[in-house]
Amino acid sequence: MRKAVAIPTMLALLLTAGYALAQPGPCSDPDPAKPIWSKLDLTEEQRAKLSSLHLEFAKETLPIRNELGVRRLELRQLMMAETPDLKAVEAKIDEIQKLEATLQKKRAAHHLSVLKLLTPEQRKKLREQGFVGFGCGKRCLGCGVREGRRIMLHEGPGPARRVERVIEMR
Repeated sequence: MRKAVAIPTMLALLLTAGYALAQPGPCSDPDPAKPIWSKLDLTEEQRAKLSSLHLEFAKETLPIRNELGVRRLELRQLMMAETPDLKAVEAKIDEIQKLEATLQKKRAAHHLSVLKLLTPEQRKKLREQGFVGFGCGKRCLGCGVREGRRIMLHEGPGPARRVERVIEMR
């Protein structure tokens, strides 16, 4: 009797698990190669202004992003010392947080300046696409994820791999 119930139950579980795994993931887009901006029917003037804004933002934030990378490397070096100094580590974390806050404020200002270029209809389309702020919004868990928050989201180079290597070394 048990086998008569257990075998069909296991078979049903295997079939439904396969079906669930075959479904599109949270990052699937029918046309992933097409950027979200191309779906907004931008005018040539808007495209030129957006391109200019993006370039200006990249130039403005490059020194901050570089400094942030240097500070993260210094923090890693402090943490890998034989006997890490807690006060030095905390001070380095504070430096990193100040730089991240500065970068986040610049991103917010850039985002708002981009929205000012769009018409109300284009902003509505943008919201319908799930783009409401930073990253890719409701369309995708894990897009735009920053250093230190990527653990367990996906494999590949990054903090998760480094954490695994550090754990393996111990």
